[in-house]
Amino acid sequence: MTKLSVIIVSYNVKFFLEQCLRSCIKATQNLEAEIIVVDNNSVDESAEMVKEKFSNIKLIHNKVNVGFSKANNQAILKAKGDFILLLNPDTLVEEDAFEKSLLFMKQQKEVGAVGVQMIDGKGVFLDESKRGIPDFKTSLFKFLGLHKIFPKSKYFNHYYLGDLEKDKRHEVDILVGAFMLLRKSVLDEVGLLDEQFFMYWEDTDLCMRIREKGYKNYYLGDIKIIHYKGESNKRHTLSFTIGFNKSMLAFVKKHFSKHLLFLPLIKLATIVKAIMVLIRDFIKTFSLPIIDFTSILFALLLLTNYWGENYAPYPFSETFTKWLIPSYITIWIVSLFFSGAYDKPFRINRVARGVIFGLLVIATFSNFFNTIRFSRVIIIVGGVLVFTLFVTLRFLYRILTHKDFDIAEKRALNLLLVSKKSEFKRAEEIITNSKHNTKLIGYLNEKGGNGALGSFSDMDSIIKKHNIDEVVFASSYISFKEIIKHLISLSATSLNFKILPENSHFLIGSNSRETLGDYYCPDSNWELSKTSNKRNKRVLDIFLSFLFLIFAPILMWYSSSPTQFLKNIISILRAEKTFVGFNKKYESHFPNIRKGVLMPTSHLKSVNIDSKEVRNINMRYAKDYSARKDLFIIFKCLNQLG
Repeated sequence: MTKLSVIIVSYNVKFFLEQCLRSCIKATQNLEAEIIVVDNNSVDESAEMVKEKFSNIKLIHNKVNVGFSKANNQAILKAKGDFILLLNPDTLVEEDAFEKSLLFMKQQKEVGAVGVQMIDGKGVFLDESKRGIPDFKTSLFKFLGLHKIFPKSKYFNHYYLGDLEKDKRHEVDILVGAFMLLRKSVLDEVGLLDEQFFMYWEDTDLCMRIREKGYKNYYLGDIKIIHYKGESNKRHTLSFTIGFNKSMLAFVKKHFSKHLLFLPLIKLATIVKAIMVLIRDFIKTFSLPIIDFTSILFALLLLTNYWGENYAPYPFSETFTKWLIPSYITIWIVSLFFSGAYDKPFRINRVARGVIFGLLVIATFSNFFNTIRFSRVIIIVGGVLVFTLFVTLRFLYRILTHKDFDIAEKRALNLLLVSKKSEFKRAEEIITNSKHNTKLIGYLNEKGGNGALGSFSDMDSIIKKHNIDEVVFASSYISFKEIIKHLISLSATSLNFKILPENSHFLIGSNSRETLGDYYCPDSNWELSKTSNKRNKRVLDIFLSFLFLIFAPILMWYSSSPTQFLKNIISILRAEKTFVGFNKKYESHFPNIRKGVLMPTSHLKSVNIDSKEVRNINMRYAKDYSARKDLFIIFKCLNQLG
């Protein structure tokens, strides 16, 4: 029997990796196969999870992140299979995906590599499943967006081979490394992945080398997998763009260096793309505050003009209208931000707190300095106006985006489980303990009955009747092949999807190609995960850093290293560190925060705390976080800051 080696390179995706491995085990039941996981120094205990739950799987545990190409090469050199499958950890495969892919390769001896149809976590087809060679013309059309205007065009969308039907089998130029089945003998001939590509473009480079040796690459559209995408990195962030562009430039230099215009234009395109990402991120971050500022400014100017013409003993000066009113609004916007008025879910009390604090700041300054002392009525009425406009704008935004008035987002998301009764109880327990604003309405089974809301054939009507927001599939009850089928059939809806893996304590999915996956589990709703607490932690870092710098001539001598004390304070100000962070070894799926100068265990006298207790202390810190905890640890451990 032909042996298959499945190679999975993992980095900080423990829950997705566990689900992927369970699907791989099912897909290799009828095959002589080995599964090799290469962990690139994850801090979420991915490696420990593999050792504990999948003892038969081979694990290579790197102490540093060596990159995607090198990690795959490590496993390929140890693999014993006649066929090598490169598989991403954020994938889920049909039970017969490996068998059907291997059968095709055995029948087609001229084929060097095979890829399959990929869908994302919402059932939407991923265009990169099949691609053409990214030569100058193809890349230009993609950069100009012509592939979106003419998605079915062989000429304008050659990058994604838009003219080829997605559900059929085709010879193609390029396959994606998320699922790439390779003949080991071909790899021996063309060479391993090029390690100059730390991440991205290594699959394109390999496919081109396979073709150059006379072998074919094939896309099998009748075999499907879920590729959640973006789970090992936040896609389309500036860091992603920089890393992607760096690899793209290396690829162009390697394969298209003879083209006079290609490399200079690609360099220009990477700069433009980075600028576009910066602009997009700026708009995404500041669009609401800018709209708020503009609306409030317009309203306050109207109020000032009306008050000045009808009630004030003298007209307001140009200085007041042009400089002081915008300054007042800026103070209110900043105050609203730090009060949590921009956080989700929206809360009226946060707005009131922000407006009142801003009002106090403005009133204090205007009373102390005669040059900016103007009408108190304008300031007080302005505060009321700011509160009213801020809340009104949230209602308008909610109406435009969600067609309802629920700005507080108090309605719980309705979940529907596709499973049997026993799995319903397990899912309900996980959802309850996760403390998310969700409600499990009921479950469906294949034929209905036994307490189920209905059968599979009733799914559409039950979703409408119960206003379902999210469908959860229990993989112990329904096959991955059926799950993928349901995802595709419901992909046109606004539904979200999750999977309840067997023998697990979490529900997992991904509802966006650009963001990290989301999951429900008892540890997924940390206090430290909340935007308000992350912001409070950063504000505390900045405030104490400035304070400690002022008193540095005294404080630095309490530390074992005065120089390191100053370096740590500056690193905290530059957002490279935080005062209190996790003990690195025990960061298992904890909220993502900066490296700490101190740890939650720093104030404890005992130095011989076992690993389990250290992890529990870190967990309690994240679960019950408050700024007071940081203050306690910092002032208790002033001598450890250097």
